Amino acid sequence: SGRRRTLIGAIVGSRNGTRAWDCTIRNISDDGARLDVAGGQVIPEHCVVVNLLTGKARDAVVRWMEPPFFGVSFGAGRDLDDRSDASLGLLRSLRGERHRRAF
Repeated sequence: SGRRRTLIGAIVGSRNGTRAWDCTIRNISDDGARLDVAGGQVIPEHCVVVNLLTGKARDAVVRWMEPPFFGVSFGAGRDLDDRSDASLGLLRSLRGERHRRAF
């Protein structure tokens, strides 16, 4: 799968659901992405990336970092609408907030 250049708003969050950072997906493929994290923040090695264009979330692992840029590989998809997964609560609420702000 080829990598595509993009400028997609996103949120990256810790897998335990306690922290989240705004970011931009600079390029993406089926297997991973290059993230530009706002303010040069450092993100956890194991995280969840929410694509604000599609509203979809994927588990991710940081493979390289040169802040503010991070290369991540994607794992399983996560269902942000699954209310039984409390670790996704922060990302679910931020996704809704960012979507309302954009439109």
